[in-house]
Amino acid sequence: MRKLTAIATTIALPFPAIADADGYYGHMGSDGFGYGFLGMGMMVFIWALIFFAIFLAVKWLWGQNQTQNGNTAALDALNQRLGRGEIDIKEFEAIRKTLQS
Repeated sequence: MRKLTAIATTIALPFPAIADADGYYGHMGSDGFGYGFLGMGMMVFIWALIFFAIFLAVKWLWGQNQTQNGNTAALDALNQRLGRGEIDIKEFEAIRKTLQS
């Protein structure tokens, strides 16, 4: 029994909420000192980080879609100008290279 208590204490030592004998389970903000506010602040920071990452991913995907559609429309207009004879092949190639870079 003594070994079991020593093992349980060793395992629970890094987790004060588990090791606490008076029924305290480490709920955030319930101790009224440091760790509650720190835990709450970390939770807010982590959620803000998650939302920021989602925002950046959506913004990047939206930008990729807009760029692809913009280049396609510009190339179509360029092809039409070439077809109507407004520009020659040299101008067409120069503008196309600029659009694709």
